[in-house]
Amino acid sequence: MREGVSKRACAAAAALLLAGCGGGGGGGAGGPGGPAAVVTGLVVVQDEVARRDPRALGAPPESWSDQAGGARRRAALAHADWSIAGGPAGTTAADGTFQIGGLAPGRHALRITRSLAGDLVTATLPFAVGDQGTASVLVEIAWGETRSSSRFTHDGREVEEVFAPHDVHVVLEDGRIVELGDGTRVWEDPDRDGDFDRCTVVREAATCVVVEIEALQAAAPERLRVGERAYAHAALLLDDGSVLDVTSLARWRSANAAVASVDAFGEIAPLAPGSTEIEARLGDLGSGPMTLEVVARPPLRRIEVQNADCYYPAGLAGRDEPSLDARPPSPEDGIWAPVCRQVVEVGGGLRFVALGELEDETYDDLSEEVEWLVEPADLGSVDAGTFTGARAGTGQLRARLGEVASEATTVPVVDEPTLQAIYVYAEDGGVGLPIPGAVSPGDPADAADVLPCPSSGCSFQLAVLRGDDLPLRANGEYDTGLWRDLTGEVRWASSAEAVATVAASGVVSAHAAGDTAVTASLGEVTSSPLGVRVVDQATLQQLWIQQQGERVVARGEQRFFTATGSYDLGFGRDVTTEAAWRTSDASIARFDEPGVLTAVAAGDVAVWAELDGVASEPASLEVFETGELDYCDPASVNRATWSDGYNRVVLESDCARYTQPDVVALRFTVTESSSPGGIFDPCLDLYVYQGDVRVRTIREEGCGDPFLPDGAPGLDQEVLKYQLRAFWDLKDESGLPAPAGTYQIHGRFYLYYDPVVTLTVTID
Repeated sequence: MREGVSKRACAAAAALLLAGCGGGGGGGAGGPGGPAAVVTGLVVVQDEVARRDPRALGAPPESWSDQAGGARRRAALAHADWSIAGGPAGTTAADGTFQIGGLAPGRHALRITRSLAGDLVTATLPFAVGDQGTASVLVEIAWGETRSSSRFTHDGREVEEVFAPHDVHVVLEDGRIVELGDGTRVWEDPDRDGDFDRCTVVREAATCVVVEIEALQAAAPERLRVGERAYAHAALLLDDGSVLDVTSLARWRSANAAVASVDAFGEIAPLAPGSTEIEARLGDLGSGPMTLEVVARPPLRRIEVQNADCYYPAGLAGRDEPSLDARPPSPEDGIWAPVCRQVVEVGGGLRFVALGELEDETYDDLSEEVEWLVEPADLGSVDAGTFTGARAGTGQLRARLGEVASEATTVPVVDEPTLQAIYVYAEDGGVGLPIPGAVSPGDPADAADVLPCPSSGCSFQLAVLRGDDLPLRANGEYDTGLWRDLTGEVRWASSAEAVATVAASGVVSAHAAGDTAVTASLGEVTSSPLGVRVVDQATLQQLWIQQQGERVVARGEQRFFTATGSYDLGFGRDVTTEAAWRTSDASIARFDEPGVLTAVAAGDVAVWAELDGVASEPASLEVFETGELDYCDPASVNRATWSDGYNRVVLESDCARYTQPDVVALRFTVTESSSPGGIFDPCLDLYVYQGDVRVRTIREEGCGDPFLPDGAPGLDQEVLKYQLRAFWDLKDESGLPAPAGTYQIHGRFYLYYDPVVTLTVTID
């Protein structure tokens, strides 16, 4: 149970989610030291991301050198779209800066998006605003990692909050650690005496005990050669024996930045032969200096130019073993994995990597060091390995460093992309059954039942019941790596129209038992045939139901369900109208027509569907209705509230003071002030505490999956989403009367993180 959670703690679990503990504001651009009540910020990207599209980048302002210090070849992300969930939006300036006015003190979430050379850079990061509505915010984006730091004033203290990957964060006040989180727990120092006095769980199943920091420990290589990649690491040693990785929270320093630099994520860049000392600091803690010796790079043997979209990172081709053809996993934030392509559209970009093989048989990325040569020269230009097409034609690209030059690679530049292939698939995502000898990515290798294909070359076959409709879609792949939905543009054909026909929209209508092959064509390009077998009957094996909307519904309202059946021939179909719909208690909720449930009275009910002797797993639903409270003092209601940019949560009791054997009447209300958005699963848990001791559990329901979509325009009128009445009989868990004293009633409410609403009552 989370009690006494501050605004800082509630956002710790919200890191990298599309929400925060506040909202509001306006937009613009600027730098630190801006006008009052304005948040100023800067977005920078690491060099690996920056190389993808130099045109989208700029130089960060010198005024940010302190907060953005220690970066290795950072570039400002120019003209990136930013937005606050449910609030303002804007675009970064050419130097990567932005400005937001009117934000309330507390934590917020900033979403950044920018296309770089056809790939999407996206990140959602928490940041904090000070007492006067001001802060300076630095956003740093690397490959698959993001980091944000905020500096502001709170209660007269200088505060810095840093959020690093994996939800790790730290809060510094006047240079001292006052809050630390590892993504599952938050440790706080509320009296600012240097000792953590409180530990709070922010995720289920975590163990939370108060710990103290014993030391900040760091590690770094002792010797590197110029251009070699390496990382330093920093960790806090805690007195319970655990270790907390704070590499991306620490502030790194190199005594001789001309020899080597260290960025915010701990990456070391050896720049020139020599010696330097590297140190990590976190608040008033220091790791102590570590000596790094940088030596000269061995002589260069040869250079290989590789398409970065196809090899990342890679060894050299042409040896006994092929180059590593492995793309990195798609990260949650940062830059998406690229699509392998070689053709460039005029004005488009394609990134190449110049890999150098050294005499010691190691490899270096020389993309920023080599001279790039394009023949003919007017075909395009290269900046740090990114080729930009200037006119249509075919040319050669080479990389040269000193006396060593690469072999040429061919680069076609086109005015318009050319369609290469069309892929047909079922709109519902069904994979059908494999065809013998076919090559189809994703086909299950161990499928037991195989259907014949009526036409040679079928890679894939779907089964459908006679009388059913099967929506298909067609995707087109172009030589520049572009994909387009061509469903409404292609010419659909069925090889046996007596069996099934295909409408211009791609919907297959099954008429008679048999086999047919469906193709989609556009110009000279035709898809591989998709086999369709129409059957007169199939055996239902499993049944699933899915609810549209929240799992709570007000009395008198409706909820809509769909049912999907899985059959023995390997296909699924919508059976909503065919199934019989059931509820565990028709006095609480009933189905008046297939899939349409009407809430009748307050209570909990189970819902399921049945068809051909097969029943789905039941889904739970709660029906609620509004309830009035008779207040002891209507002029001064005992009430606690919590709100964000979407919702307002109210927990209230009929009185503030009670005597035995009174009963406390409670009401919990959720209203939505912005739509869409709002509540997916209220899941209210109510507990009675006296200090740190739980006295009574009033209601404990658990919680489903949280959900919050992208920001939407706000609505002025609040809409009731949920309301519940509950009671406490002034007894403890054992049934004995609770003694006189002050008690806290905690309402734990799950949205997209876990805020806590607390109400105080007194027993005389």
